[in-house]
Amino acid sequence: MDLVEFYNRLAERYPEEEFIYRTPSGRLRANFVRRMLRLIPEGVLLDVGCNRGYLSSGYRMGRVIGVDIALPALRIAKSRYPNNLYIQGDMERLDFLRDNSVKNVLCSESIEHVEDAEGVIRSFFRIIKPGGYLLITCPSYGRIKPKYLSDDIPESFGVASPEGYIHTAYRPSELASMAEKAGFELVESGTFEKETRFWQTAISMLFERMWHNKPCHLRRALFKMMIISLNILYGLIRLLLIDHLMRAFLRRGPRSYLLARKPE
Repeated sequence: MDLVEFYNRLAERYPEEEFIYRTPSGRLRANFVRRMLRLIPEGVLLDVGCNRGYLSSGYRMGRVIGVDIALPALRIAKSRYPNNLYIQGDMERLDFLRDNSVKNVLCSESIEHVEDAEGVIRSFFRIIKPGGYLLITCPSYGRIKPKYLSDDIPESFGVASPEGYIHTAYRPSELASMAEKAGFELVESGTFEKETRFWQTAISMLFERMWHNKPCHLRRALFKMMIISLNILYGLIRLLLIDHLMRAFLRRGPRSYLLARKPE
C-alpha cells in the first residue's frame, strides 16, 4: 500500500473531527487555530492538508481553498462546506498553484508528515501574496527530536501505516528558522496546549495498552471511552483552576505554532 492509498483509506474510515477534536487537546487546538486566523488579513485562505475541512470551516474573511492528498476527505469536506473549493494535491508538489495566488495559508497538523518541510515552506512563500500570512501548527518535542511519533490511531480504524509514512515534530525555533530562510518575517511562534501536558499523554498511553492487539471494533470503543475519560478529568482541572496554573508555569506545550508574514 502506497501513501496515497493509505491516506484515502484513512479518510474513509477515520472521522478525525469526531474523535481527536472532541478530546481536550483537540478542542484547544481548534480554538487556537480559529483564534489565530482572526489575526490575519482578509483574503483567500489556502488550507493545506485540510482533511475534511474542519479547522478552516469557520474562516469568514475570504474564500477557503482546501488541498489534501486524500480525495475521499475532500468529497466529505465539499458535502459539508459547499461554498469552499477543494483540490486534490500533494503539499510537497504545489506547482499547480500560481505565484502570489492566495493571501494566506493554513497548514495545521500536516507538515510533520512530509519529508522536505523546508521545501514545503518555500512553496508557501511562493504562492502567498505580499503582505499575506502563514500559520503552521504541529507536534513539538523536548530534548530529542523523534524520527517517528508512535500513532495507533490508523490501526484502530483498520488502516496500517505503510513504509515511508512520516510522523515527526518541530520546535518553534525550527519552524521559525525554516520560515525565515524562505523569506518570511516572523510574527510570533511558540507552543500551546499546555493545559493537557503530561496527564493527557499518560491516560492515552494507558488506553493504548488496553487496546493493543485488540480487534478494530474494540479499539474504537476504547477510543471513545478514552475521550469521555479525558473530558471528565479536564472538566475537573478547569473547575479547580489548575489549567490557569499550567498555562502560567509550564515552559512549553505539546504543540508548536508559527505565524509568519510575507513582506510587501
